[in-house]
Amino acid sequence: MNKQAPILPWPFAREPARAAYRSLIELAGVRCATCGLILRQWALPPRGGAVLSALAPFLLADEPVSAWPGTEMTMGYTCRQLRYRVSAELLKILSESVDGLYGWLRELPEDLHFLRADGSVWLQSTAHERLGLLWLTHAERSALAISARELDRVLAREPVQE
Repeated sequence: MNKQAPILPWPFAREPARAAYRSLIELAGVRCATCGLILRQWALPPRGGAVLSALAPFLLADEPVSAWPGTEMTMGYTCRQLRYRVSAELLKILSESVDGLYGWLRELPEDLHFLRADGSVWLQSTAHERLGLLWLTHAERSALAISARELDRVLAREPVQE
């Protein structure tokens, strides 16, 4: 019987910013097929509009949702989830648009998240709460400590116990 290693939520002890954020985005490019951003408002200020325009060639879906990785809306509220195909060009835009994971808010789309090819969550974030989780096996977490040192420094040593 082939038993899969459990995928566990590993919280960030500190915001992945600067080099750690760039390392996170680079690793997402290797591990993930799609990413998403959330629009809570219909019109963004010019900076947010420019980012959305740059991301437009990679858009797979734009749909109303009441839940996304890390968040569930209540009382029937919805937001727009923009899902994108991961590519080197998209990763470059994500890396250059903010200095850290929790920079995705206010005048920008919010709550950057990445999904593996099977649709499972790899990264979830709730920027306004300054919360983020990487969903990894113990083996993936150990490999990250060697291959992504900057990211390792901001990721907790133990997964969240549910």
